[in-house]
Parts: sequence; structure tokens; C-alpha cells
Amino acid sequence: MPEGVMNLVIGSNEEIGETLIADRRFPLISATGSTRMGRYVAERVASRLGKTILELGGNNAIIVTPSADLEIAIPGIVFGSVGTCGQRCTTTRRLIIHESIYDQVKTQLVRAYQQLDSRIGNPLSEGILIGPMIDAGQVVSRSRMVCQDFMSDRFWLKRRITGKSSRKKPSVHCSI
Repeated sequence: MPEGVMNLVIGSNEEIGETLIADRRFPLISATGSTRMGRYVAERVASRLGKTILELGGNNAIIVTPSADLEIAIPGIVFGSVGTCGQRCTTTRRLIIHESIYDQVKTQLVRAYQQLDSRIGNPLSEGILIGPMIDAGQVVSRSRMVCQDFMSDRFWLKRRITGKSSRKKPSVHCSI
């Protein structure tokens, strides 16, 4: 690929995002995020007659049937849920579990999540599986989402936010 065809730009929304979506030199803006963010980006880019490719508001589910191989399914569920701290559009957010194996899956998931406690930290360090969320605002946003999703249901919840950093401990939530 020729130099300059692909570039990675890192910065805050104000200094990078707003600049990119307003700049007519970028005829196409691709963005991944919430539906709210997508509406905003689409409106701003459309106002200058630009185009967008948007991947928005994933609410992905994994279906676990009685014939599922749980030795494969449990690690897949955990990675799908906590890989990249749940900040990608393909993050697993829901499980649809057959009632005949619900308790077994729940027990194995809780056990798997408990093993993650010591594997949260600097993702460049050996043995670390879960790094920080992009910023403290994302921690607050995810925590609010958890509360909103489960306030009206009976649920089992294990949740802790560690300090004021941008880390959120992985959680298991079970609607009954």
C-alpha cells in the first residue's frame, strides 16, 4: 500500500472527530459507535454533501442450545463480551440460553469471569487479557447501560468499577 493511503489519527472528539466530519477534503467518513453518534455524524457530513459508512449500536446475541459444546462456547462468550472491553460493534451483549442448560452455563460463566480479575491491566503486559476502556466517560456510559437494562428485571449482578481509572471489571448479568 502506498505511503499515506491509510493513516491512524488518535485524539479527542473535539480535536479530531469534529475536524474530520466538517472537512470537505474527506468525501467519505466511516465511523463505528452509538446510534446517537451516528445520527450526529451523518447529519454533519450530509450537510456538506459528504457520504458516511456507519456501524451503529450493536446488540449482538449468542444462542446456546443443549447440544452446544460448552468447552468451546464459554471461552467464545467471554471473549465476545470482554474482548476490547466491549467497545467494538460486534461485542456480545446478550445470551439466549436454553432453559435446560441455563444453570450450567451461568455457573461456568461466573467461574470464567472470576478468573479474569487478575488479567485486567496494561494490555502490553504478559498475561493481560483486558485493558482499559477508551476513557472514563465510557466507563460511566457502560455502567449506566447496565443499570438501565436491568433495573426493571430481577437479576443477579456482580459489578465493580475500580477507582477513577478507565477500567470496568467484567460483569455477568442474568435476567430471570
